[in-house]
Amino acid sequence: MNRSVVFITYLLAWFLVYPTSVAFSQHRAGKTFLAKELQAVSQEFTGDPATWPIVIAQADHRISTNTFYLSNYAVQQLLRFGFQHKKVQKSKAKMNALVKTGAALFAESELKTAKSNLRLYETNIKTGIMDSARVYGKIFLGDVSRVEKSLKKNRLEAIKAKLDEKIGLVKKRSGLLGSWVKAFVGDFLKESDAIKTYDNSSAILLFFDGSYVTVESNSTAIVRKAALDKLSKAVETDILLLNGNLLARLSQKAQNYGGFQVSTTHSHILVKSGKFWTSSESKRSRVANYDGELKVKSGKVQVTLRKNQGTVVEEGKKPMPPVELLPAPRLQWASLDTVYFGSKFNLIWNKVKNTKSYRIEISDSREFKRILRRFNTTKSSYQLKKLSDSMLYV
Repeated sequence: MNRSVVFITYLLAWFLVYPTSVAFSQHRAGKTFLAKELQAVSQEFTGDPATWPIVIAQADHRISTNTFYLSNYAVQQLLRFGFQHKKVQKSKAKMNALVKTGAALFAESELKTAKSNLRLYETNIKTGIMDSARVYGKIFLGDVSRVEKSLKKNRLEAIKAKLDEKIGLVKKRSGLLGSWVKAFVGDFLKESDAIKTYDNSSAILLFFDGSYVTVESNSTAIVRKAALDKLSKAVETDILLLNGNLLARLSQKAQNYGGFQVSTTHSHILVKSGKFWTSSESKRSRVANYDGELKVKSGKVQVTLRKNQGTVVEEGKKPMPPVELLPAPRLQWASLDTVYFGSKFNLIWNKVKNTKSYRIEISDSREFKRILRRFNTTKSSYQLKKLSDSMLYV
């Protein structure tokens, strides 16, 4: 009975130890080498010829043959050290990259600690003290993670989007668990806040960098991220469109920086465009780009939309190849800059093949930053009525 117990315990112990040692089992025997081969052996076992002091410290010098010998145990230790050393080298490169993106300003104390532990790590390598090098290497790996975390936290400052205009009933929600309440022009939305529109209503959100986002009727959108990059002074924006339609007009700064993103039910959009539109439906998402470039991603597949191109992303499928958008209707008058005086006007345009409906918008701004009235029609004409006595754009 006792022998059986010992035998079973031995098997369990063998199975527990085996997985951790199998990665280093390719070197079952020791290693004998000449002094001139030292850097090559260091490269073989640690991945870096500069770690030769560590290798020398683990080797026995055989004076009679003027060779060095690494026992099987020493080889295993060097392989494990080399595994960690590669991680340290990657983290060192990452730390240098973080310095270029502002770590010295926004993660000063964490960066100072990381550099100090890296120096101690490298000093221990130069003096051949492997155990201490391992300790400081492990500490340094954690230091770099803290530098990155602190940089992200301190470099980005949370900002708010302002409800710049609304038509009809619009509601807002504070945070993910808040209740829906009536929204008013001038209200601010921060990260995790949401906006909802209903029939014949819309809302325009104004962001810090001058970008406008129109949440169209029967739509719900969440501001997942709105942050100011203190180093570049650019804004990072991430909006989740749960349902409905969204039209965005981005400022030149937002286009250049490329920090504007939109997610829908079935797609993720990276924006370098001045103007684009997207919809989020239960079974599909649609995206139309009117300027610049959009990258639409679903799963691991991504397509690029150029100016006046669109795509459709159906549930569980990759984005469809880009297609050219329908041409804009041509108004039937002499010039786009025609000026008309009157309280009503019959707007007429040519029919566009395959069009289901047309939209007419009236604004008091040439750039259409603020929409005063909006109409939809299936016909190729529409009579505008009760126009106010002021400068309006159609």
